[in-house]
Amino acid sequence: MKAKQKFGLEIGINTFFIMVVLMMSVVSKNYDFVQGTILGARTFPILVGIFLSLFALVNIAASVVRYRKNEIVSDEKEQLDSDSSPFVRSVQKYRVQYALGLLVCYYLLLLTFGFIISTLIFIPSILFILEYRKPVAVSLVTVIGVALLYIAFKVLLGVPLPQGFLFS
Repeated sequence: MKAKQKFGLEIGINTFFIMVVLMMSVVSKNYDFVQGTILGARTFPILVGIFLSLFALVNIAASVVRYRKNEIVSDEKEQLDSDSSPFVRSVQKYRVQYALGLLVCYYLLLLTFGFIISTLIFIPSILFILEYRKPVAVSLVTVIGVALLYIAFKVLLGVPLPQGFLFS
């Protein structure tokens, strides 16, 4: 993929995310908060919107910086590391397909094992696809991520998380 096309794609996708946030805010306008608190049906769309907007803006800024520095790799063959294993090269080449397969597996794991175990498996797997390979960092992101998600949904919002039929 040429550098200019990749730059346009990155800007387009992140602009799409910002548009999704705007649509979420319009749709959730009729949702109420619990009186006297910041919690309620509108809390989750607002939090997701804030984080999604921030990440999209950071990605847009990073894309502009990379494009200006000509750091965007224009040839996919240069991206694939010839020294890596066939599996790793396959993951690099078919990243989207592997991610979609992981989402299907995550859903099946949620049904079977519940939220915590499934998410502890899913996060490192998706990070591997995204080429984050430092074990300590991946472990910290996984444990802290699962803990924050559990606290946000179960404790703050009071939303029940999937238990899985093995633990029901």
